[in-house]
Amino acid sequence: MRLPLLDARTPALETCAFCPKLCRASCPVSNADGRETTSPWGKMTASYLLARGGVERTAEQAFPPFACTGCFACRDACDHRNDVAGTLLDARADLAREGLAPASATKVVERHRERTHASDRGLAAAVERARARGAKVVDGGRAEVQLVVGCLSARATPVTTDGKPENDVAADAIVAAAALANRPISVVSGCCGAPLRMAGDRAGFVAEGRAMAARVANAKQLVVADAGCAHAIARRYAEVAIELPAKLEVLHLVELAARHLDRLPALPEPEREAMRYHDACSLGRGLGVYEAPRAVLTRLLGRAPDEFARRREGATCAGGGGLVPLTYGETAGEIAEERRVQHRALGGGAIATTCGSSRKMLGSDGTRVVDVTTLLARALQSTHTPE
Repeated sequence: MRLPLLDARTPALETCAFCPKLCRASCPVSNADGRETTSPWGKMTASYLLARGGVERTAEQAFPPFACTGCFACRDACDHRNDVAGTLLDARADLAREGLAPASATKVVERHRERTHASDRGLAAAVERARARGAKVVDGGRAEVQLVVGCLSARATPVTTDGKPENDVAADAIVAAAALANRPISVVSGCCGAPLRMAGDRAGFVAEGRAMAARVANAKQLVVADAGCAHAIARRYAEVAIELPAKLEVLHLVELAARHLDRLPALPEPEREAMRYHDACSLGRGLGVYEAPRAVLTRLLGRAPDEFARRREGATCAGGGGLVPLTYGETAGEIAEERRVQHRALGGGAIATTCGSSRKMLGSDGTRVVDVTTLLARALQSTHTPE
């Protein structure tokens, strides 16, 4: 019995299986747990052997492909630019079809519809909060500019601290996108399907992607507020032949903001706190977007943001991708802590990011982590009136 999706990945598998592990030090998972099995070489070799029938197909043997955050660091360290993350996603799909996915990944698939409904309810409430703050939103997907917020932010429950709203990234994204578009926008419901792809449900991912493409049929510009969702729509859809509307432009919210720097006011002086920018893997190495968030933060803060020693192409992962917090939770926590250690060694302060999972992982110990979306909304809301 073969693993059919991996047939097309044979060159990538062989490139890793016969490599002397030159990218070993790039992997956040194997760096945290110290095991060769979870290095890029180990994960790809396990997939190679499983695909060729070289080892017995057991849940234990099938585990390594699920120990990848999808951070692309090994790809960038590879002279061949080998697509480890994409290959491991296909390995997960083959293994899930044989019933060998970890229970935590299977649970993601089983609960997906329930969690999507919860996200849609949260999103509807966020739209009303954004409208109360002046955002112009039209229902029914009729606007030329449409916004995908991201399920993690849509499900989050906003709180108020010292009279200021916190953890309301969903409403902040709507406020910021409407102000930057300078016209009414539509907010897209449903999930992009990324959790299903990471859990091994390729068919489910395709179905969600096609549904997303249908929902944005009238859009000319699709703005995405979460880095992981932006990468899934802009890159992963094409890998499984999901066709977006012709001439649709997909971009992250910070890319839209960077096009309108002259319209961005600085934050009030009391809100210009010390802030270090964390490059989200999906936005940076995934989509090649490094300058836009820095330009936006520089405008908002009145100075360039603080930087990690390891940044841009060399940035280290926050541990939130690839479902690793569910399949390999302790290691995911260690990855996040290593990033916080780097932050504290450089003087601490707040961390700014563009990724919901990074925000969750880096802030899990109480470290102040702010989405760039929130900073945009704070700066724009008091100065802009949509036409």
